[in-house]
Amino acid sequence: MDPGGDVKALDVSLAFITGHPRAMALLDFGGRVIVHSRGWIRQEGPVPDLVGTPVPRDADLLAALERSSHPDAARVDRLVRDVLSGGRDMAQEEVRARLGDGDGRCVVVVTALRVDGRRSVCLEFLATTPARPGEERGSRTPFRDVVDALPSAIIVTSLTAAGAQRVVHYVSPSYEAIWGRPAALLRDEPQSFLDSVYPEDRDDVARHAWGVGSEAVDREFRIVRPEGTVRWVHFRALPIRNDQGQVDRVLATATDITPRREVADALRRSRDELEQMVDEAPVALVLHQRGQVLKANQVAAAYL
Repeated sequence: MDPGGDVKALDVSLAFITGHPRAMALLDFGGRVIVHSRGWIRQEGPVPDLVGTPVPRDADLLAALERSSHPDAARVDRLVRDVLSGGRDMAQEEVRARLGDGDGRCVVVVTALRVDGRRSVCLEFLATTPARPGEERGSRTPFRDVVDALPSAIIVTSLTAAGAQRVVHYVSPSYEAIWGRPAALLRDEPQSFLDSVYPEDRDDVARHAWGVGSEAVDREFRIVRPEGTVRWVHFRALPIRNDQGQVDRVLATATDITPRREVADALRRSRDELEQMVDEAPVALVLHQRGQVLKANQVAAAYL
């Protein structure tokens, strides 16, 4: 893709970025920091952890990442360069970097923007599940690799003690392919799940799918991707109970069934059109089985 090619225009509010508590920055085409948030330059934040020092305005982040000895600095550097070059318009990865007072992992999200007619990127670090004691940060298991490779999105959630808010613990990469939104957004803002549901389906999903924590769920509904495309998903959820019989987690899968729904809709339309043609035909047409009339059009009905 051409770096100077068209990128969906986004309304970038510099005031929003500068006042944001999370680590966020806007980079120009060369990788220099145009503007950054308050959280970007915190000494205990992910940027100093990755490159060894804060990266202020007008500083070259890519150069700092190249010089860094951090094991994940090269991954972040490749991610930013890939989006800047036009390889992708949005990318994300989980990296080993300190976020706030924690010492676990965080997710870096890189989104393509256009500033003054040139391709730029917004770089943001979001919280994710902290590493468990004794676990190597960023480590993976064969099971995790299998789950991440599934075409269906896997979402693991729980409800707060008061049951008023859903907490997202894990989202597989397929969520991004189906929803067109970063998985880190769902972890950080669980309400974004309902926000993406087609307006006519939203109340039903809130009552019988996303809002349910103690019952199995099997629902089909529509979602709206950021570019306006409508997709059908088959959403199934199963409560996972602890030794005391209480629901500890909810394991959900979401499968893109848009092609199947489109075929079913096309067959239904064809059937309806055929029935209408038969009913309005100028000659008598009767469908029968062993002498029993199953269907007759308007002309035939006048003789029966």
